Amino acid sequence: MENNFKTIKTPFPLRDYQQDGIKFLYNQKNVLLADEMGLGKTIQAIIAIRHLIMTKKISNCLIVVPVSLLSNWMHEFKIWGGVLKPRVVAGKQNKRKVIYNMQTPVQIVSYESVRNDIEILSSNNFYDLVILDEAQRIKNDSAIISKAIKKIPREYSWALTGTPLENSIEDIASIFGFVNPKTISKYDFPKDVKRKIDPHTIRRRKRDVLKDLPDVIEQDIRIRLNDEQWITYENTRIERFKYIKELEKKERISGILALITELKKIVNFDPVTEKSSKLDYVKDILEEKLLLDEKVIIFSQYVETLEYLKSNLSSYEVNIYHGGLSQTERDMIIKNFKVSKNSEVLLISLKAGGVGLNLQEASTLILFDRWWNPAVEHQAIGRADRFGRKGSLHAIKFITVDTIEERIEDLLLNKQEIFNKIVEDVTPKTNKFSEKDLLFMIGEKDGR
Repeated sequence: MENNFKTIKTPFPLRDYQQDGIKFLYNQKNVLLADEMGLGKTIQAIIAIRHLIMTKKISNCLIVVPVSLLSNWMHEFKIWGGVLKPRVVAGKQNKRKVIYNMQTPVQIVSYESVRNDIEILSSNNFYDLVILDEAQRIKNDSAIISKAIKKIPREYSWALTGTPLENSIEDIASIFGFVNPKTISKYDFPKDVKRKIDPHTIRRRKRDVLKDLPDVIEQDIRIRLNDEQWITYENTRIERFKYIKELEKKERISGILALITELKKIVNFDPVTEKSSKLDYVKDILEEKLLLDEKVIIFSQYVETLEYLKSNLSSYEVNIYHGGLSQTERDMIIKNFKVSKNSEVLLISLKAGGVGLNLQEASTLILFDRWWNPAVEHQAIGRADRFGRKGSLHAIKFITVDTIEERIEDLLLNKQEIFNKIVEDVTPKTNKFSEKDLLFMIGEKDGR
């Protein structure tokens, strides 16, 4: 293939290593794309899919992703997918069966649905290309989901994962059981594994492509709430608003503002079940980053969220930095983070740690929830983007779809001055603000 994939129009220029990755994908039926997180595996896959369909090498594609990332893939297709309009395979099984049989060029489905639908998928030759995102989900060869995935009939098999290939041979052998069966086995010697998988594998680290990268790689990740979180979110929103809408205007506005704060906390984690889609994805990030001996900072505006994260990340070296600590305690936490030779996770309260810290030792920074004032977020990112940094900083921002976070983002883009005031000063002094905007934020139809 010539570099004619460059003729595909993209909203932003592709970097040289991304061009190489797209070419590799296009020319290979069996691929493990193992670029480090933040280098754009999703973008490379989407452009390669477009070109394969455009050149009639394939006519359809199934992309299997963690359920929380369904919306993120749909969003990336809106930006990079051109005329391709993917269809999410969701709903009850009868509905999913109908969608599978549609002539949609690109379908996106969760691992959980594939596990439940394998009889449907394995009984028909549906797909030219099957792609696994976060392919480490099938690293356990004996797991039901691994067995189900490998039964899908296909001609092309692509796996995307940033988890290092230095994982156990059993993990790599299981992933290659999908990519190209019989390439390796779990009994092979490490030197033989590398030799055998190299023709099918492309992996770039940030340090390998520094000349192509900006100092800060900012990445918005759109996450779907899990079912338990969504039920708590909707029940809280609906029940609380029934009470709020009966109040007089001043009290009603105060009630809406309090509800905004409560909903923002629920999208971080469900207080009823303690489930969290964001936490699930953070664990995927940490699995990759800390295996590479990198240091990670996670910001939240809520100390209770930081405490929740610490209790659920107990297998990692985790410390919390917040305003309730003494100055001595804070200094010790920062010193340990900076001088430690090990990979570590530092949880920081956005108010306490948004300014005044120099943490250039971190390579990844996660905004677990959004302050919605760009200046404050930039200050937080600036804690790690300091003089003396070696390599690029990966700044990840979470947005939960169909929730207050996504609606707040919309208002931020359209009414930034108003919104900054609302979020910076969540007080009853709301005569300056539009009740319509507040209603829109909590998803009430009268808001727009």
